[in-house]
Amino acid sequence: MTARDPFKSIEVETTIPLDVNKKYLIYSGNKLAIELLPLFDILECPKKEQEACYFYNGTEKDEVQFVSYHFNKEAIIKFDRKKLEDVFKIIG
Repeated sequence: MTARDPFKSIEVETTIPLDVNKKYLIYSGNKLAIELLPLFDILECPKKEQEACYFYNGTEKDEVQFVSYHFNKEAIIKFDRKKLEDVFKIIG
C-alpha cells in the first residue's frame, strides 16, 4: 500500500486507440497493447475513501464478488453480474 498513486501515468503510441476505462499491457518500446480482462480493478474503498486493488473472487446468483486484501473491513465489493458478462463468454 502507498499514499501515492500505484501507477504513474505515461503517454504511449499504440497501433490501436485505447479505452481509458480499460487496462492494458504494453511492453516497453512496443506499440502493441494487450487488453487485460477486467478480473481486477483499482477501486475506491467505499468508507475509507482510499484506493485499493480488488480481485474477482466468485459469483453468487446475479452478483460478482471482488475482494481486496488492503483492508480488513470492506474487503468485499459486489457488482451486478453484467459487469463480467463478456468475460464469462470469453473464458466459457
